Amino acid sequence: MATVIGDRPAASPLARLQLSLGLTMVTNQRHQSIDLPDESGRALISLLDGTRDREALAAAMERVAPGPADPAAIEKALDASLREMLRLCLLV
Repeated sequence: MATVIGDRPAASPLARLQLSLGLTMVTNQRHQSIDLPDESGRALISLLDGTRDREALAAAMERVAPGPADPAAIEKALDASLREMLRLCLLV
């Protein structure tokens, strides 16, 4: 379980697998069920395989964001989402 957000954040492989199966409820590193009703949050977790840095994650999130994309707003939202995933014990 991660205690800090790394340069190339990675979500739990189990959580990513569960999302790939179409589930919105995933298991965190403490074996708790976490509901992820937010589509953008689920999309972000699917991208967190440890191969992308924040710049690449922001670019990928910009492509899935509806409407005109403000890069500063996307980076702010990305940081907030990563902090929340860390708090929920979804990062490894």
